[in-house]
Amino acid sequence: FDELELTFNVYPNPNQGEFVVQFDQELNEANLEIYSLSGQLITSQTVSGNKVEVNMIEAERGTYVIKVQSERVVVVKRFVKH
Repeated sequence: FDELELTFNVYPNPNQGEFVVQFDQELNEANLEIYSLSGQLITSQTVSGNKVEVNMIEAERGTYVIKVQSERVVVVKRFVKH
């Protein structure tokens, strides 16, 4: 597979703070970080496999940025928490 083609979906989006990040391929210890739009790191975790469940119920409502970084590629996507 070619990590340079890495894509992912966030669902549901918008969400209530619990959501799934689904990747189009298997990841091996990629880093998933979630930031507020002001740049504050909300959570960070290592991801392996093709999906991860995230719980951010305690976070404020708003728009957040998910950053997924594997060995050779970084992909960024926004989502909204109600």
